[in-house]
Amino acid sequence: MGVNKIYQGDALSVLQTFPDNTIDMCMTSPPYWGLRDYGVEQVFPDGSKGQLGLEPTPEQYIQHMTEIFHEVKRVLKKIGTLWVVIGDTYGGSCQGGGDTGLSKKRYRKELLTYRDKPQKKMMPKCLMMIPERLAWSMIQDGWILRNKNIWYKHNNMPESVKDRFSNKYEFVYMFSQSKKYYFDLDAVREKHKEAAVERYKRKWNGNGNRDYPNGPQNHMKNFMNNEEAKARALEAGKNPGDVFEINTQPFPKAHFAVYPVKLCEKPIRAGCKKGGIVLDLFSGAGTTCYAAAKLGRDFIGIEISEKYKAMSENRIFGSLFK
Repeated sequence: MGVNKIYQGDALSVLQTFPDNTIDMCMTSPPYWGLRDYGVEQVFPDGSKGQLGLEPTPEQYIQHMTEIFHEVKRVLKKIGTLWVVIGDTYGGSCQGGGDTGLSKKRYRKELLTYRDKPQKKMMPKCLMMIPERLAWSMIQDGWILRNKNIWYKHNNMPESVKDRFSNKYEFVYMFSQSKKYYFDLDAVREKHKEAAVERYKRKWNGNGNRDYPNGPQNHMKNFMNNEEAKARALEAGKNPGDVFEINTQPFPKAHFAVYPVKLCEKPIRAGCKKGGIVLDLFSGAGTTCYAAAKLGRDFIGIEISEKYKAMSENRIFGSLFK
């Protein structure tokens, strides 16, 4: 298994060639269910052929994704973390055109319509809860869901819908496989706002006890009276929280929307030490690998499309490894 390279092939097959406990961190974004045709076909573990993300049912999609991430668990170090960027799909909207990116002919070939059996139970226009289904399936498979981070996009893609609010976020799930794992919070702390600094500097007067003798008010009182703790907190900065406010970033060489490099930076800084290995098993345009190299980490990408493998290699090696 070599590092700082992109492997071509389907994610599961390539992962099966990697040794156990070698990857420090994985960050990836799998094909979303029922949204895009990437023009590739593969053989699934059950022997069926098709394209990941274009399974006839969400249940099959979740099964395939869980099987793939199970293999990630094997190659990931016990102290490693897995970060999954994923969005949802509306039932009945995948009829060709609209927000699917699929032609009607391709859609009818790859997917069953929701008006046909056995899909009647899936209500048109209803969110399929794909991220939640995947998270629960992975929990059942032994993963620990540590964070359900929100990627909030100020400049979200416009939608033509008139009977609901437009979507402005996606999930960035953080999983671990053990209770103790590598996580460097100090690497991603943020500066306190001036108002917060002023509050730290003011003496706590003890008011607001609210009859909680051992509650949060008295814990705060003890903290405010501890000058060493206050100084340490001010110097280190605050926990940035689980909402990542990051704008989308265009990448004209790809026909699909890629997530921005900045989205990868916080997870990589916190989840992988310098010199460690970051894996992206659906590398696409190579954003995760690019960010890892930029931050002084080794990377491994897996991409099924020869076209996008070449594109990501040119992007990474053409700019960062000149």
